[in-house]
Amino acid sequence: MITIVHDDTLNKVNGLKQELIEIVHEKGKFTDDEVVRVSQQLDIYILEIQKDIKRSSNKRKPKSAL
Repeated sequence: MITIVHDDTLNKVNGLKQELIEIVHEKGKFTDDEVVRVSQQLDIYILEIQKDIKRSSNKRKPKSAL
């Protein structure tokens, strides 16, 4: 299955992942407000990608004849 995800969305996800890793190392805990904020931003983009994948998948499914 080939899925097209916009490069800018993937770049945002990768950037936020790196930022999250750095903040966790800096703060030393997952419950820090900044860690939670970045994690929530990352969640939004991940959900966007998942929705794109699902839409793409649904477009490719053949309609069954009833």
